Amino acid sequence: MLAGGRSKRFGTNKAMHRWRGRRLIDHVLSVVRLVCQAPEVWLSVGHMSRHPRLVGHLVHDPDVIFLEDDPGLDGPVAALVMALEHAERSGVPWVLATGCDMPMLRLQLLAAMIEAAQEAGPETSVIVPRVPGQMGARFEPLHALYRPSAAAGPMAALARGGQASMQRVLGQMDGVVALDVPELVQMDPQWQRSLVNINTLGELEALDD
Repeated sequence: MLAGGRSKRFGTNKAMHRWRGRRLIDHVLSVVRLVCQAPEVWLSVGHMSRHPRLVGHLVHDPDVIFLEDDPGLDGPVAALVMALEHAERSGVPWVLATGCDMPMLRLQLLAAMIEAAQEAGPETSVIVPRVPGQMGARFEPLHALYRPSAAAGPMAALARGGQASMQRVLGQMDGVVALDVPELVQMDPQWQRSLVNINTLGELEALDD
């Protein structure tokens, strides 16, 4: 899970903002733990020294492992490269990547994506939603499954070669399975809720309207 952003548009550390009685990050953690049943949750915090409240909130959770970004990279790709390389060394077959600002994550959609990953052939490197946007279809890289053995090397090569945009990275990688709207609807009729990410306090307040 990525939680190392600067939350500039939100105005404060959004991962630690309380919503419906819990921190945003705790909403996400509970869903991830339920759907993955994984012994560990890896939390990318960029640099731990920059997020003392977040680290202090979770440092005593034995299931949370903190990862710091690749110092030579920036943005989400830095966190994903570090997580995937760590996963590849550890022999982890798949990594679910989410953001800490996605409090509406849907168990049904994530479970269907995990099932698709389990059934995917070895050539599949990424399973990721692709949804319409103002500038055309866009991948949702922080609501995606990555196979470290197939994705870590190519993603690292692209990122360290100067490619910082996850849209472009995924567009250039082999083995990317894009879930377009028809596939997403079949997996979960309420798929759109799962992809909601919060950038401003107003967006978060609108969820309660």
